[in-house]
Amino acid sequence: MIKKYLLISCQIIILISALFILESCGDDDEDGPSGLPLEGTLWTQISFEYTDCDSPDDNESATLVCTEQDCTTVLFENGTVTYTEIEDGVTFEISIPVTITANTFSAFGETASYQITGNTLTVVSEDSFDGCTLTEVYVGPN
Repeated sequence: MIKKYLLISCQIIILISALFILESCGDDDEDGPSGLPLEGTLWTQISFEYTDCDSPDDNESATLVCTEQDCTTVLFENGTVTYTEIEDGVTFEISIPVTITANTFSAFGETASYQITGNTLTVVSEDSFDGCTLTEVYVGPN
């Protein structure tokens, strides 16, 4: 359970960093009140996939549907990124600062790459704990 929350925390950091990077790459005409394109936007996770894990048993993927009982979102507001996960009706939330450069971002020593296509954000990171490559897909802004 602790490993899962640590992994989720790392994913949150990476996702938040990626979204923050996207803010700096947007068209100035679309900037929010703070001058950042993602300011005030909410992204919802629609899938994840773990591949190339040290243990093949750790490889997994899922398509996600956001409900009141289960949902993962990322909110950019007031210069912070807040990751919220609702699992079986229990909410876990964290807000963190990130370092953003070009097409990568980092937080707490973890680095991820990102790509935005239309209203879809794809984040790819490496899990140093078990060697997995994690690909997360989000839609937004909502």
